[in-house]
Amino acid sequence: MNDQSASTNADEPAETTLCERFPAARGSEWRRETRAASETVGTALLIGMVLTSVVIISVAGAGVLQSLQTDIDQEETEVGVREVDSRLSSLAGGGATSAELSFSQESVQSVTVKNGSAGGAVHVSLNGGTCNVTLPMSSIRYDERGQTTVYEGGGIFRVSDGGLGVAVVSPPDITVEEGTVDITTLNLTSGVGSDRATVTKRGAFSATQSAEFEYELFNSADECRRPDNATIAVTSDYYRGWAKYLEQETGTTATVDPATSTAEVTLSSAALPESTNDSLNAVVNLSDPSIATVDRAQGTIEVDKNVSNQYTATARPLAEGIQVSSVKKFETNVAYRRPITVVFVFDESGSMNYDDDRGRYCTESYLNPINGPGNRWGQTNDPACTTRMDRAQDAAKAFVSLMNESRDRGGVVGFSSSEYTRYVTTPNGQYVTDEFGATGLNGSIDQLVTGGGTESATGLRRANVVHDLKGESAGQRIVLLLSDGQDDTTAPDPLDEAEIAAENDITIHTVGFGDGADNATLESIADETGGTYSYAATDDDLDDVFTEVFATIAETDVIMNEPVTLDAGVGGKVFRPSLGGNADYVATAGGNVNVNDPTAPEFRFSMTADDGNIVEMNATTYDCEEYEVTGIVRENETSEDLVELRCAEIDESSATTIPPSNVSVYLDGDDAGPVINESSAWWDGDIRNDTFAQGDSDALVDATDTFTLASNQAVVVFEFGANDRALKRLVMLYEIGISEDTATANVVNIDVTTADVDE
Repeated sequence: MNDQSASTNADEPAETTLCERFPAARGSEWRRETRAASETVGTALLIGMVLTSVVIISVAGAGVLQSLQTDIDQEETEVGVREVDSRLSSLAGGGATSAELSFSQESVQSVTVKNGSAGGAVHVSLNGGTCNVTLPMSSIRYDERGQTTVYEGGGIFRVSDGGLGVAVVSPPDITVEEGTVDITTLNLTSGVGSDRATVTKRGAFSATQSAEFEYELFNSADECRRPDNATIAVTSDYYRGWAKYLEQETGTTATVDPATSTAEVTLSSAALPESTNDSLNAVVNLSDPSIATVDRAQGTIEVDKNVSNQYTATARPLAEGIQVSSVKKFETNVAYRRPITVVFVFDESGSMNYDDDRGRYCTESYLNPINGPGNRWGQTNDPACTTRMDRAQDAAKAFVSLMNESRDRGGVVGFSSSEYTRYVTTPNGQYVTDEFGATGLNGSIDQLVTGGGTESATGLRRANVVHDLKGESAGQRIVLLLSDGQDDTTAPDPLDEAEIAAENDITIHTVGFGDGADNATLESIADETGGTYSYAATDDDLDDVFTEVFATIAETDVIMNEPVTLDAGVGGKVFRPSLGGNADYVATAGGNVNVNDPTAPEFRFSMTADDGNIVEMNATTYDCEEYEVTGIVRENETSEDLVELRCAEIDESSATTIPPSNVSVYLDGDDAGPVINESSAWWDGDIRNDTFAQGDSDALVDATDTFTLASNQAVVVFEFGANDRALKRLVMLYEIGISEDTATANVVNIDVTTADVDE
């Protein structure tokens, strides 16, 4: 255009232009020559002026075009970098797992990725360098015609003047909001060698690495969990731009170190979140008298920082920490005792045919060529006689009437001479039955006969076999042995079978019937197995003896859990415990649940306490109007197993409040001896090992019997007196506010995304 303009101006007819301007120039030759010379000079001047203008216009136009081209190049590059920024941001902060990148802009002369030691880094330090972490930060550099555009740390920077001028085009991903610093960086594992690349995020690795960076930063020292200051330093070739950005973002003056290419800002405690300031936050140390008052005489706790704080307060029982129970003996009440399986082992010898009232055997004059009822020798009894077997059968049926068909079972063995000792099965062939009528256990009892010798050992052997049958014996395993005479001289020793029974947890109760009974042997058999020996001198005594034996069997020690209610008072408000499951069946008193029901879900208190509120717990015990068996059986190696009872109905008129003198409060560092040295009932578990030793890392008592509690924890023990075996108590753990050991202020959030580059 300029050339074209210059050619057009030079071809204009100079003379025509000049004559048109001076038409009166006529006269002498000199004048004509002078005029001719003037016209020549004028034409030359005009041509010179036109050429000068053309040169000026050409030079100025070229500068404008060059500037315009630079702007176009920069815009094209910036668009490309912003596209890269968008896609990489979807990896770092979004849900994308990979991104496709293009570096094909015509304006870009070269693209360089700096990573590893050649890349940048973000340094975070807390409390003046007590805790430090360095985060990798890759950069992508676009070199164009005389300019450089850089993607780094999630931001875009434009570099000019050889690096002296750095402008922030798009802000990086280091932000500060309400004192919390969020840092997101990208760590590329390699560079790029072509104009296209696929970047793939290492998702699991990035998450783990970021978590490790945060853990290292906040857990290198306890004081770093709630620091007094935080320093953010960025090492980068473009540190001048970072300094400008950090100043703008934090409102704090940045310092730069050209020697290390680092820009740095420090946030003071005033700029950090309130959660870092223990004088203002909810962190509690109950052992610090400046903020906590623990009244050990009254069992109360008060926290007051005088800053109108509100604290979360919880209370819960420790494992095996509810020990408000005692053992009580119940007689014949089927609801509280364990089920029984009893095998009646009855003497079927000939002497059992004797009628003590008539003083004679009942078969003297009544012979029958065929085996008749009542004896095995072909004789039939005098209908007017009542034999010892008749009496024994009646007593056994009376015993059966005391059993419970829904829970108990029974069987029968008859013994005489060894060849006649037998299992007396039910009419349908069962050795043990839970049916007690004529077709069941009573039917077996009716089949007992008389005749022959006496070998109690063979009867006991068969009883042991019955109890050993799979599925035939449940609950208490009982043998009821009745005999009216001496064992045959050739009979085996019954004490051998008694020893076997004892080894298998079978209890043998023995009954000697009449003057001829071997009372010494029967007593020894009972003693061997922990059973009882009884003597029935006459027929009339036998019923009483069997009733007493059943009472002994049914007389059961049970664990009775006494009803207890708790409520918490906080600043005039009353809180009641919540149970972690269905509790509709749990007995209540005044609308408050019984926390000492062994079948109930675990309870806990969740409360809020303002500065200056006193936290106190009130415990009340009651009598129980009705107990229910729970099905929970506490096994004991040295004595019988015990069934636990729960209170199904509370006598609300019997309320007894536990006084403050029965409440003890323990803090971290206190001697735990007064608690763990008090014996617990065997069924309650061991306070030291089951309650306070919650695993090595969570143990509440150390090897020196000293409490190792968190700063906001207290162990509170309620004592309910003692039973005949151990102290009754409730051990609870209180927590108020946040522990110094675990409270970590949200000062810095770190997200480092590591990604692989595949061209």
